[in-house]
Amino acid sequence: MDASSDLLSGSCGVGWIIKDGLEALLHQNSANRCFVGSALAAEALTLKTALLDAVSSGIRACLSDSKNLISRLTGNGNSVKLQGIFCDIRVLSNSFEYICFPLFPV
Repeated sequence: MDASSDLLSGSCGVGWIIKDGLEALLHQNSANRCFVGSALAAEALTLKTALLDAVSSGIRACLSDSKNLISRLTGNGNSVKLQGIFCDIRVLSNSFEYICFPLFPV
């Protein structure tokens, strides 16, 4: 998953891919979002949207290249502005039998 944001316009593009354990492409998608306040918010929205897609596809793991997002999700550095999105991500995470957020270096 990844996001690209334009802070001047407040819009972003989000995209993600879903692969199986052998790295074969199962699904890919992208979307545009308006009124996004930061690059971190764009990354969080991407993760949320990708998790929704993964839940409906029966996928059980997620990788991200956003060190800042993953550290805030797994640590104590929550952002008040992103609290709602982080809450949604945590609720979606409960839909999986197993989920982890390892950092996937690009």
